[in-house]
Amino acid sequence: MTEPKPFDMAKLFTQLVGKDVKFALFPHPAVTQIRQMYGMYSVVRTGREMVVKADLPLVAALGAALIGLPAELGAERALQTPMDESIRDAIHEVLNIASTVI
Repeated sequence: MTEPKPFDMAKLFTQLVGKDVKFALFPHPAVTQIRQMYGMYSVVRTGREMVVKADLPLVAALGAALIGLPAELGAERALQTPMDESIRDAIHEVLNIASTVI
């Protein structure tokens, strides 16, 4: 199985949210103050695990687009404690969809 390519992710999410989405692979991303979340995926064909780090506002914006909210509102709801249930569910769906590429 080949590694996921940024183009594959971009195509999948562009179709998902109906807006142009672009991704790039960064083996050593810069340290940032933006809240981040981590997902751990088990790659079935290879039997290895992959850890994916994503900016919470980005994943929240994609989730918001999924449920018809503006990106800013999705990011705002994701930063609430506790996180708004509708955006949490949408973020989980975004991660589930992303796992098909990984």
